[in-house]
Amino acid sequence: MKAKHTPGPWERTPSASGPMCFVSNAAGQTVAFAYAEGANCDMQTQKANAQLIAAAPDMLDALLAIENAPDGFKRAAVWYKVTRAIEKATGGKS
Repeated sequence: MKAKHTPGPWERTPSASGPMCFVSNAAGQTVAFAYAEGANCDMQTQKANAQLIAAAPDMLDALLAIENAPDGFKRAAVWYKVTRAIEKATGGKS
């Protein structure tokens, strides 16, 4: 499967100029940004949203590895990708 999205890795980058977080690729180009407003949307929520968006390429890679694993998804190399994607999406908490 050929990816049609901006290649990863992506990283969450806080904004220096306002209440939002950017998601950037390895070249520092903005891929997306997380901005939330309302009573329950503080900076911590925005950071968590951006962290989840940034993990998208890793999650896709892990899912493709599971799909293509000939011996099932419990192989160590595949499971490592899954764990890494979860940790990235949750900010290191799995």
